[in-house]
Amino acid sequence: YTLRSMRKAALSGAERKSIAFLQTKPQLLRDILKLLPLPKADVNSFVWILKEIGLLSFERPSDVQKSKPAQKKVDPTKRIHQKIMEIERGTFFDVLELHWICVSQEIEKSYQALHAQFQSFGSRPEVPLILSGLKEAYEELKDTDVRREYRAKLFHQQILLQAATELASHAESAIQKKDKTLACLCYSKALELCPAEQGFRDGLKRAALS
Repeated sequence: YTLRSMRKAALSGAERKSIAFLQTKPQLLRDILKLLPLPKADVNSFVWILKEIGLLSFERPSDVQKSKPAQKKVDPTKRIHQKIMEIERGTFFDVLELHWICVSQEIEKSYQALHAQFQSFGSRPEVPLILSGLKEAYEELKDTDVRREYRAKLFHQQILLQAATELASHAESAIQKKDKTLACLCYSKALELCPAEQGFRDGLKRAALS
């Protein structure tokens, strides 16, 4: 899609600018949601719109996107401000700095690391609020069934199925390449999104035996 092809659509100037920004380069969904302060109730509709106009892909992030810059000294003031914004405007996945297709082990690891980091800023008055926000997000996401219910409030079922199907495709490619670890991870995350799909369950067994 281009802005020219959407001239007749009922879009405001701000909405057109937002779409133009999203077309400039690939963006992770969680980063987009941080930049656009949407109410939590509107996230599902926003993601669905991105998919419908061709701006949403479930491709695995490239090595360039995943690569992290050299570690820099953390500025406690900036870090605290960032986390407060995520707690106030983001999803629980944002609060724990996780992709929305995360699993229990990732949630536990991220919570422990974030809790330790912000606890080290203990003399600052905002820290209790942040620790409380981290705890709330952790309690909501640590249980698999509760996490799935929460995710279903954010994303349409069709989006969950499409993402799971893409993960299964990556898993099959990993099996062919004899990458057992990646294959098991992809099928585990496909089941995280669609636990009732027997095909994904069978795929995980094949991946484990590959």
